[in-house]
Parts: sequence; structure tokens; C-alpha cells
Amino acid sequence: MEEKKSSEKGILETIREVNEKERHERLHMQSEKMLREAKKKDKANEEYEKQLRDEKIEIIRMKQGLTDDNQFEEHTAARKYTLWQRISSFIYCNKAMVITGAFFVFLVSFLIYDLASKERPDITAMILTNDPKLEACCDRLEEIVEEYIDDINGNKEILASMYYMPLSNELDPYTQQASSTKIFSLMQDGETMLVIGNEESADFLMPDQTLDSLEELYPGNEHVKGYGFYLKDTSFAEDIGYEGTIPDDVYIGIRKVQKGARYREKMQKNYDYAKDLLDNLVERYS
Repeated sequence: MEEKKSSEKGILETIREVNEKERHERLHMQSEKMLREAKKKDKANEEYEKQLRDEKIEIIRMKQGLTDDNQFEEHTAARKYTLWQRISSFIYCNKAMVITGAFFVFLVSFLIYDLASKERPDITAMILTNDPKLEACCDRLEEIVEEYIDDINGNKEILASMYYMPLSNELDPYTQQASSTKIFSLMQDGETMLVIGNEESADFLMPDQTLDSLEELYPGNEHVKGYGFYLKDTSFAEDIGYEGTIPDDVYIGIRKVQKGARYREKMQKNYDYAKDLLDNLVERYS
């Protein structure tokens, strides 16, 4: 009886072992199959990616009208561009730089043209009296001055300019400020030496400090008083076409050469030209 049970037990264990072995074999086969499929799938993906790359390259070649690498290299090496194509390509690739450069070229050209075409007077004078009738005579006064000057600046043209910059408490603040600013600018250099002023402009000009004494330059002249050659009772009004009579306090003066000024040499040179002109005007209207 015991032998029978032992025999049955051995058969069952054998069957169990066989089943277990078969199950392991199946699992191993399934694992191998899955591994092979994974490798196959990876290979397929690599082939697909390679196919995509090849297709892209082929499309590029077709657009260029080429069929292989050698033709592509030969085409690239053999292609030549015209001068206009090179210029167009450069402009397209450097648009910002070209636009900026063109702007600066235009700006420099405009400044050069403006400087070259700008009038350069040989001599200038400041008219500080608030007198519109005198302002209207500036053109005629410039013509008279041009009779006595030479081509000082060497531009082959004789030109005089009268700067009308009235100084008066009767003017509106904006006009008065504009005139004061212009006068201050002119007084800071040694260009404009002659002045036509009156008593009202003296508050701004301070002639005792800024103008030369004409009594020392023209002693005994009946029209000279202090720093001015007074135009009342002369032919000045008639000469320039002034309507009416010149006011009693209108005079012509000349600026002093400032000893400590950084532009003293330039100022002295312009003073000499202005003094020659003043000599002629004093002689004409005395």
C-alpha cells in the first residue's frame, strides 16, 4: 500500500517537473521572441530615419537639378555671379548697415553743401536800435559798406552783412531774449566789431566797457562823443534812404580788443579791418 502511494507521488512530481520545465521554456521562447521583435523594430526605425534623410537630400538635389554628389560639387564650383548679383546680395545681407551708411553719407554731403553754399561776409555789424525804419535800410547800408572793403576772406566776393538785433524794454520778452542771446554769442568771438546803437541799448551793451573811445581816434570831430560817432545832422539818413530824421542818440561805435581774450589775435585782425571801414564812414559823414 505504501509502495503504491510512493509510486503515485513520484509520478506526480515528475509531471510537475515536466510542466514547470515546459513553462520555463515557453517563457524563455516568449522572451527571445520579444527581444527579436524589439531589435527588428529598432532596425526598422533606423532604416526609416535613414530613408527620410535620403529623401530630403534627394529633394534638395532635385531642386538644384542634380542627380548625385559629384554633380552637386561640380555645379557649386562652376557657378559664377555677375557684379550686379554680388552687389544685390551684399545689400540684401547687410541692409541695416547699408541704410545707416547711406544716411551718414547724405548727412555729411548736406553739411558740406550747406557750408560751401553759405554766404561768408567779409565784414559784419550789429544794429542794436529798436527802429524798424533802420532795419528796412540794411540792404542799402550794406551796399555803402561794400564800397570801402576788399575781399577779406578770399572767396572772390565782396559781401557785408548787417545783423539787426534790437534791444529795448518795449519789445516782448521773447524777442528781447532772442536778441540778447545773439548779441552774447557775437560778443564771445572776435568777428563782429562795428556797432550801431543808442542810449536804450547801452543798458545791455555797456559801451563804456566794451567800446573804444572815438575821441582819441578822431579828436576835434563835431559828431564824436565818447565812444560814438553820432549820425544826427549828417547825410547818413538820406544816403541809406531812411524815412524821416535819425534820432539824436543813434551812433556808430567799434568794440575794444580784449587783452585777455583767447581770440585776441583774431579780434585784433578784425578790428583793423573795421577801423579802416570806420575811418571811411567818419570821413563820408563828417
